[in-house]
Amino acid sequence: MIKKGAKLILRPPRHIYNLENIPPCTIFEGDEIDRTAVTFSNDRGDTLPGSYYCLKNFVPKENEKKTCIIYLHGNASNQLEGRFLQYLFIPVGISLFCFDFDGCGCSSGNSVSLGYYEQNDVKCAIEMLKKQFNIEQFLLWGRSMGAAVSIMVANQLKNDKCIKAIVADSAYSSVKNLVKCLGKERNVPAWIAKILYKRVRERIIKKNKFDLNEVSPVDSISNVTIPIFIIHGNDDHFVPKKNSELLYAQSPAKIKELRIVKGEHESHRPVAVLQE
Repeated sequence: MIKKGAKLILRPPRHIYNLENIPPCTIFEGDEIDRTAVTFSNDRGDTLPGSYYCLKNFVPKENEKKTCIIYLHGNASNQLEGRFLQYLFIPVGISLFCFDFDGCGCSSGNSVSLGYYEQNDVKCAIEMLKKQFNIEQFLLWGRSMGAAVSIMVANQLKNDKCIKAIVADSAYSSVKNLVKCLGKERNVPAWIAKILYKRVRERIIKKNKFDLNEVSPVDSISNVTIPIFIIHGNDDHFVPKKNSELLYAQSPAKIKELRIVKGEHESHRPVAVLQE
């Protein structure tokens, strides 16, 4: 049971796709959006594929900093999840970067860590975008695991000041709290869930060299003062909405919003909310 519990965390279903099927360009309201295929490495030496989207022949205004929004997908997803943001940001001059986290999609890794190692993936992506595309400032938009990662990375890079805002959709407040919520949702006695979590955590520390207790966006968010927009589905039974309510309550940001919308964990969000 302990081995199976660890596997559920480290090796969720992997959604592999054909990179060649991603179109090199799309047309939106008469404008051509170009896609540049990118690969980069993280600090563990794994290769992560991504896509950089921008308006064809786009030239920023004089003295205007080049801005890119990075989409961070969920633990059982891939870069294709974030393509919808093309139509929200690129028409206003903000480029988009989507990529596969290590262990997801077409990356070369074999496991995920629910945010621990994924933070490094994002930092490596940021450095690559700075060097290869001359991006100067970033926005982060994350879903589920990606939302948790966006908060933790913003905390790590707060002194760099290159991240200007976050959208966190369906974030968990911590892995420990997520396991507690899942156990309660499935009527697992709290004392059993506590023991199982302890043993799974110990196994992952020994085998995979990271501590689940260190994946805690609720601790990170107390140091994040940039604007944050938090979204959560009212009927989310995988990551209950109280996770986002707790994150919102702990956020010291002067500009912060919480939107509880209709839908479940994987539901499409209302267009009006996305456009806010």
